[in-house]
Amino acid sequence: MIAAADAAGPSSAITFWIAAAGVPVLLLLVGSQIAGRPWVSTRSAPFETQPSSLLVLLAFAAYAVGMAAVALIIDVDTTQLGALVGLATIFALVGVARFGVLGRVLRPQGSLLYRIALGLAVCWACLPVVYGLMLIVQLVSGVAPQSHVDTILNREEGWQWFVVLAVVVAPLLEEVTVRGLLYCGLRGIWGPRVAIIVSSILFGLMHVEPPQVWAPLAVFGVFLAYLVEVTGSLAAPIAAHMAFNALTVGQLLAT
Repeated sequence: MIAAADAAGPSSAITFWIAAAGVPVLLLLVGSQIAGRPWVSTRSAPFETQPSSLLVLLAFAAYAVGMAAVALIIDVDTTQLGALVGLATIFALVGVARFGVLGRVLRPQGSLLYRIALGLAVCWACLPVVYGLMLIVQLVSGVAPQSHVDTILNREEGWQWFVVLAVVVAPLLEEVTVRGLLYCGLRGIWGPRVAIIVSSILFGLMHVEPPQVWAPLAVFGVFLAYLVEVTGSLAAPIAAHMAFNALTVGQLLAT
């Protein structure tokens, strides 16, 4: 996840109009749910019986390994080979978690195209909420941009790696660990509602630079967990997460 919490971020004109256009989408989503005609399937999301506590432990272990691999990529002293090793480690970790563990837990509903389209729609719908919260935080506390945001904004050495991390690597790693392993594990222990809340708060607390942005990102995490619950798949939240980060990075590159 990347959160541009500076003046060129959520308050920019492009972001404002994109977010504003998402308002009717959000209203349609909420209205259809209330009216009993949800956009998504009314069937229960297909979750298999799972070793819930083990999934939670795997989530923290996988995230720790993933962050160690990320350190290889973003360390200014590392070589290009080190960065490639870090990327290879992350993609291997994601693949093992997805096909070796989550493939036995999640049972996707609908076609892949449907799940990706739903993820993009929900991302668009939640922009007014998430960016609105970020804007309020900016106005109240004057949040400074994150260090990696500064790197992209100023085109510092290695900024291209940060773009790859933000748009591709972070969504894959975080969705598999947080929404996949962690959410699925907590769901088996406490049920979907509590699991959505707890996993989303932890997701927000993972992004504590600056600390004031954790709440808007936790809210975004609720939307992402909802996508797993209704589709039984990680394709939808990965698509939403990538789209959100790509929009933020696009703003920085256009500045």
